[in-house]
Order: sequence, then C-alpha cells, then structure tokens
Amino acid sequence: RFKKDIKDQVQSDFQERHTLCLRQAASAQEEAAYRALLEVPFTQGGQHKAGRQQELQRVGMQKALFSSPAAALESTLKRIKLLEGKPSPTPEEVNEAQALHELAATLQPLVDDPTAKQFSKYQRLLEQLRSADFAWQVNDAGDRLVIFSERIETLRWLEKQLSQDLKLKPNQVAVLHGQMADTEQQELVDRFGRLEDPIRVLLCSD
Repeated sequence: RFKKDIKDQVQSDFQERHTLCLRQAASAQEEAAYRALLEVPFTQGGQHKAGRQQELQRVGMQKALFSSPAAALESTLKRIKLLEGKPSPTPEEVNEAQALHELAATLQPLVDDPTAKQFSKYQRLLEQLRSADFAWQVNDAGDRLVIFSERIETLRWLEKQLSQDLKLKPNQVAVLHGQMADTEQQELVDRFGRLEDPIRVLLCSD
C-alpha cells in the first residue's frame, strides 16, 4: 500500500523526505586501484575472451570497489584463491591471477590505513555527519542514523571505522544484514526503535 492509503490510520503525519546527493572525486590511490581493475584479463572456463561474460565479472568487481576498498579486497582475494586452487590453471588463468595480485596491492594500503584518508567517499560521509547543517547529535537518543551498503564487508569495515572516528561505544553501533537469523534481525530492529536503547547508528545491507 502507498502512504496515501494509510494516512488516515496513523496518528501523526508522515515526515517529508529530503534527498541530498553527495559527490566526491576519487583519491589518487582509488584511481590507481580502478586502473588496475581495468587491466585484469578476466577468464571464463580457463580462457580469456573479450566479451560480455568477462565484462560481467569486471562489473561485479567494480561494484565491490565502489562499495569500499575492504569489499573490493575481499572479492579480489576470493577470486585469487579460486584460480590458484585449481590443480592445473591455464596460462590465461595464471595471467588473471597475476593481475589480481597487482589489484590487491593497490587496495591493501587503502584497507590498512587507520585514518582512511584515501577512501574519498567515506571522508565525505564523515564530513556530512560532522557538519553543522546535518547537525547529528550522538548524545540525542532520538537522533539516530541508518546507513545502507550492499556489501557486508563494507558494513563490517564501517562498524570499526565509524566507532573510531565518531568515538562510539560498542553498544552504540550495530550491523543488520540478511545472513542473520530472522529473530536476530527483528530483535535489532525493535531495539533500534526504543529510545532507551543505546544504539545510535544502524548499518544495514540492502
């Protein structure tokens, strides 16, 4: 049902949604990682053939990179493990694995940096959260954030990094994703809706 269908059933009016699109140029390290990704000769069935199948693999890796360096590194290492775990990899698979190692080498500094200075999108998020216009108040029980990300590895990274940068206590940030049991998900949603609960930031997968 649409909002208009149930408007007479709710005690208060729906809040108007205000949408703001934030843009940020990539950092030099992110550009290097993206260039390395474009150079990977993806294989299918042991062969490298230019075409849609290889580009689909690249698009999947691009989505990980656009989510976070941590998600991209996880996907890269999984692909390397798959290729190098084969008993008799083809020369094309060996070439792909080598290119993926080079990609991983550009991603690792982004993941290892405790300040995340080269992760441009994250720095723009921090700037927004700290801005006077956004005016988020961590100590206000009614002022809570929900941050969505498609990749679970990104959520895990955000949990750690936001806790550090926003000085959140362990019980003030929580992660919600589809791999959790239904009861766990519902309990977390219920907690997030209670003013007396300390959660201030909920990190969610789609």
